[in-house]
Amino acid sequence: MKFYKKGIFLGKNLLKKLFCKKRKVVFSVSLIFLLLIILILVGFTTEGLSALNGGKKKSSLTTNEEKILTVEKVEVLSSKLLQDISSFGTISYSGKNDVTVQVEGILKKLHVKEGDKVHTGQVLAQVENVQLEIQRQQGETAVNSAEAGVNLAKTRLEEGRLAVESSLLNLEKLYLQLEHQQLELEEAQLELEKQKKLLELGGITEAAYRSQQVALEGQRAAYEIACKELESQSLGFRDEDLLEQGIEPAQDQMLRRQQLIDLNTRTLTAELVSAQASLDSAKKNLKSIQELMSHLVILSPKSGVVAAKYFEQGEFLAENEKLLTIMDVNQVHAVFSIQEQDIGYFQTGSAVEVEVPALGLKTMAPVAEISPMADPQSGNFTLKSYLANENEAIKPGMFVKCLLPRDSQQYPAIPESALVTEQGSKDGNSWNGTVYLVHENRAIKQEVALLEKADGKVWISHGLTEGQWVVDNPSPFLKEGQRVE
Repeated sequence: MKFYKKGIFLGKNLLKKLFCKKRKVVFSVSLIFLLLIILILVGFTTEGLSALNGGKKKSSLTTNEEKILTVEKVEVLSSKLLQDISSFGTISYSGKNDVTVQVEGILKKLHVKEGDKVHTGQVLAQVENVQLEIQRQQGETAVNSAEAGVNLAKTRLEEGRLAVESSLLNLEKLYLQLEHQQLELEEAQLELEKQKKLLELGGITEAAYRSQQVALEGQRAAYEIACKELESQSLGFRDEDLLEQGIEPAQDQMLRRQQLIDLNTRTLTAELVSAQASLDSAKKNLKSIQELMSHLVILSPKSGVVAAKYFEQGEFLAENEKLLTIMDVNQVHAVFSIQEQDIGYFQTGSAVEVEVPALGLKTMAPVAEISPMADPQSGNFTLKSYLANENEAIKPGMFVKCLLPRDSQQYPAIPESALVTEQGSKDGNSWNGTVYLVHENRAIKQEVALLEKADGKVWISHGLTEGQWVVDNPSPFLKEGQRVE
């Protein structure tokens, strides 16, 4: 640039001098001016090339001097992830029965006191109810009366059947008499015809013939009366009578006879059915009263210990009043809580180690119950494990420790301080993070899937393998791709 400015300055002065000398030798001036321009261009080109060569040297210097960041590196090692969960709880009775009074009355006798052991079916108390006793007596009287009514109806039915059979025998007799009268009538008719012929021959008198004729008319009248009597006595014993009641007359005479007996004793049979129904009703009423009275004797529903009593002898007990509470001491359960993020690992039947420190007792027991919903205040789920207590050493309210073991596995693990970022949570659908992986002396960002954090360590399920190296406590100025050592 210096050459360039100096050349222009000399050129201007030279031109002024030449023009002052009245423009002499114009060609010479033009030639000189052209030479000056060439010199100026050559100087500028030389300076530009020098500048370019200098820039290349500087850039080369920067490349050779790339900054290397010193970092702390840790190796990714496989570590066992212990997933056991511990909890605390208390002992509670596994079974409790409240003994209630089914029928109101006065507590006449109480056979047990608090702390007494009882067994199933044992008499615990007796209640007195005078009204039920009166109703029982009335019920027994009603049953006796109904039984008498049934017996009476049975007797009447039997008599009715005998009367019907008698009527049937009488009908058979009438049939025989009618047949006999018919034969006599036919014989008298023949005799009258003979007498008529004798009258015509003069063998008898007119008066004798008329007497014979009157006798025949009397026999005919008697026969007709017998027919009417048979017809009257046959009412209810005819085939049409059976058909009217929807009964097909039997061809067998014995069966037909039974059909006729049943037909003519329907009223008496209905009376017997009514009397039997009254008896059944009276018996049911008495049975219900007796059932109520059976509840006046209160029995133990199960074996256990009387934990509480609520009334004394002589007091009035209302219906469904709670009299006693019986606890089952042969089996108790440990009640403890599990946080909601851990409840998914357990189900009914999962093994639990239960420890009762007061007794120095440690045993394995399965999870028997899991509450279907979390406690709204704590967010924890309640679990129960049943424990045998045959010697009754375990008491309700005792403190217990519970250990719920889960499977232990090997997973890649790194210090928690190696995490650059962390997204999501263990309770969510995804829990991820990023680390700086050291590869060929360069820091490479690597996304990892987190499994568990505990005691300053992080277990990785995906994204890292054993033997790799990551940057520990990465600097905020560390960039991806930067050289590290």
